[in-house]
Amino acid sequence: MIIEKTMCKCFLNNKSKYIAALQSTDLTLLYECENKRFNVFDERLANEVVNCFSQFDNSRKRLFVGIFDKTWKYHTDSNEFLV
Repeated sequence: MIIEKTMCKCFLNNKSKYIAALQSTDLTLLYECENKRFNVFDERLANEVVNCFSQFDNSRKRLFVGIFDKTWKYHTDSNEFLV
């Protein structure tokens, strides 16, 4: 039970950091989120991703796509990921 609560807190902290990075549009902060663990990609995250992406020029959009792909590539296959 304690492990589950710790994991939930970990996922919430990572999600908060990811949202803050998206809102900042700082690619360095987004890069730092690449190896964080996530268990959900919800509507709020989708909206933040769209808002962040739309603020980049074409060269930064390309970098963002690479970071986004690496961040989420393995999470959707994880048994921790909530569908």
